[in-house]
Amino acid sequence: MPKKTTKQHVPGTRLRPLYQRTFIRQWREYREMSQEELAERVADYLRENEISEKGYTYASIGRMENGRIPYSQPIMEGISRALRVPVATLITTPPPNPGEPFPPDPATLLRLWNEGARSSGNNSPSAIPGNKAKRAGESR
Repeated sequence: MPKKTTKQHVPGTRLRPLYQRTFIRQWREYREMSQEELAERVADYLRENEISEKGYTYASIGRMENGRIPYSQPIMEGISRALRVPVATLITTPPPNPGEPFPPDPATLLRLWNEGARSSGNNSPSAIPGNKAKRAGESR
């Protein structure tokens, strides 16, 4: 009779994150919200936008926070709305530490950039550092 073989368990490989990590958990904790409350708000968003009638579970929120399941655009939009931060922020930026200012949203950054260029009196492309566009009357 052949000998029975068993799989060797390698510690740390079974529950390893498979998908890109996000800052969802950090933002949820920053907003002092439970996984259950966030899941309810995501479910409300999905129903309001006629994306899904099924709802969303706290277990799915936890799996997404840990990189065990992928996120989709509608889910990220629901989470973004519930946590009051842009989707891009959930993926790229942790919340501020206590006492630090809140990170500006992309629209504010663009507005500030444009205002800075206008206030400098030179808003041509060549005024941007590193831009190799020719200035009027300049030869190379």
